[in-house]
Amino acid sequence: MSCNLGKDGVVKVKEGSGALTAVGHVRGWTIDEKVDQLEATAMGDNYKVYCTALKDWSGSLDILWEPTDVGQAMVQVGDELNICVYPEGTTGTSSISGTIVVTGINTKATYNGLVEASITFQGSGPVVRA
Repeated sequence: MSCNLGKDGVVKVKEGSGALTAVGHVRGWTIDEKVDQLEATAMGDNYKVYCTALKDWSGSLDILWEPTDVGQAMVQVGDELNICVYPEGTTGTSSISGTIVVTGINTKATYNGLVEASITFQGSGPVVRA
């Protein structure tokens, strides 16, 4: 089994047909995929029956806030962006990508810590795992 370390990951974003730009100071990310299930149980069935319906995905990005970072500056609430996550870094062969809408940015700080931000987003269309 290979040992994939989170520290090697890279997250890039782009607006429209622009170039992918790395988001700096990433601490972590999540991509959540799910599918709606419709209950199709009928009289005479001994077990519930389900059909799958529409797929959906969303995620989050945790960063150390850096106002001069170009990638971070591209991510604004309400923006539609393309995101590409490289779990193994850009030298790896795996990626997760798709179009997102930025739904929230929560910036926080404590008196003895670094300024951090958590960015939430909703996928729009398919998520592509390559």
